[in-house]
Formats: sequence, C-alpha cells, structure tokens
Amino acid sequence: MIPEGDPPTEGWPFLVVTDGDSAFTETFRVGETMRALVDEGRIEPRVVIAVPSRDRTRELTPQRRGVASFAAYVVEVVLPAARAIVPLSEDGAILGYSFGGLAAAYFGVRYPELFGRVVAMSPSVWFRQRRVLRAVHEAEAIAARWWVDVGTREGHPRDVVPYMVADARQLRREVERRNAEVGYLEAPGRAHDSNEAGLRMRWALDYALRDENCDPVEIELHILKPDVRPGDSTATSVLTRCADGSPRSVDAAEVEFRADGLRTAQDGVLWGRRRGTYEVVARTAGLEARARLRIR
Repeated sequence: MIPEGDPPTEGWPFLVVTDGDSAFTETFRVGETMRALVDEGRIEPRVVIAVPSRDRTRELTPQRRGVASFAAYVVEVVLPAARAIVPLSEDGAILGYSFGGLAAAYFGVRYPELFGRVVAMSPSVWFRQRRVLRAVHEAEAIAARWWVDVGTREGHPRDVVPYMVADARQLRREVERRNAEVGYLEAPGRAHDSNEAGLRMRWALDYALRDENCDPVEIELHILKPDVRPGDSTATSVLTRCADGSPRSVDAAEVEFRADGLRTAQDGVLWGRRRGTYEVVARTAGLEARARLRIR
C-alpha cells in the first residue's frame, strides 16, 4: 500500500506485516486502519509491505534458522525490491500476530536501527522455552518503541494467570528494562483470535506509529474469574483509559490492591477461604477502581 502524493525528501516511512496474507483483510484490518488514522491526522502516511509466509511455524519462530532467515529475507530481498518501486526512509515498523508477533519481537532485536517500532500482537512468547525473553535481555540494542497486547482469555482455562498473559507481561517488563517505550494492553475477556487482534489494530498502530504518550484519566479493574471456590486463586487486570479513550494496561507491581478478607499475591493474584462477596479496590496513578469477587 503506497500513500498518495509526493514522498518526503528522505522517502516514505514503512510498515512490514509478517502476516502478509491477512494484512488487508476485513479481519486483520491493517490497511483500512492505516487509512483511517492518516485521514484523522493521527499518524503520517506510511508504505505498508505485506509479506506472506508459506509455513508460519517454520519461518516465524526461532527454530533452526527460522525467523533469522525470514528477517534476513525481508531486509536483504524484500526491502530492496520495494525501494526499487517507491523511496523508503529508515523509519521502519514491524507488525505481526501470534507467531507473527513473536517474529516481530525478533525483528526489533535483530534490526533495531531499521525496525525501531514493533507491534507484537498476542505474541507466542512460549515458543522454545520463551527464548525471545532472553534475546531481548541480551541484545546489544532493541527497538525504541513497542506495542504488546494479549487477550485475558489467551491460555489454559485452569491457569490462574493465563500463560499467554503471563508471557506478555514478562515481555513487557524485559522491554521496559531496556529503557524502550512500551504500550501494553490486556484486552478483557478476549481469546486468541486474529479477528480480536484486528479489533485492537487501531490502538496498536496509533501508539506504535506516533511518538506521543498519554496520562490516564480513569482506570478499570477486571477480575479474570470473578466467581471462584474457597481457596482458589484468581488474577486481576487493571486497564487505564487515556483522554481519547484508548486503553493501556498497568503492571500489577504499580497497583495497590485492597480487599478486606482476601489475600493478594504476586502479579495481582487474589485468594480467600471464606465464602462471601468481596469488594476489591485498585489504586494507581492517583486513580481508583472497584470490582467484586464472589467466593461460593
């Protein structure tokens, strides 16, 4: 997708989509979301380069040469071919979902000078014993701006903190430790589905392709399992809203929880032994939200 009009002197900024066969579908919505954000003046026009994969498991994951070969192919073959058609700047972004989100994280580690903006949607961090976390931790440099998101129902139903959520939280923390900017979202009640990622696409692109942050004006407290048995644990997720309504999720370590009669464990996990309905209060950044937990 090439913007209309004359390119900037330095060339067009660009976005590579690892899930290239889905980029312009009604489900994933990269194309229409980009156009809407440009028309609203929220982001600058940007070339979109959609790169399909023939075997996602082999090409987008860190097995054998896998994602390393795929990333090299994009940098050494795809981008030069694109530059032969349209001038491109060095302001590149990378976007992917699931295995593609995992691949996007690796692009941000291997080529941070070229892909300074990473959109990792529901990334499969779990692959190969969560090797990507070590890659982020050990890299000489990483991309400067990241968007990471996940649905709170992505994981096993018996998980207290669904494993995809726990992994996304850890990826966010590793990126923050490297002093990169991170927009992070846990979408309440959403499962692992590309259509769900498409519904979050506006927030992802709006954050990743701009250089602005926002202060929260309100917060929401979500209890992942609001109805449990005595002794069972349940996790929480705290969502903030910016003035324009766009959501972000807060690290549980930055939230103060109060729940009389309940105990709070690491990462915002709650549990109690006595039956009843309990009010849980969450406070962060001077804001407060409440929710109820029932033990029966």
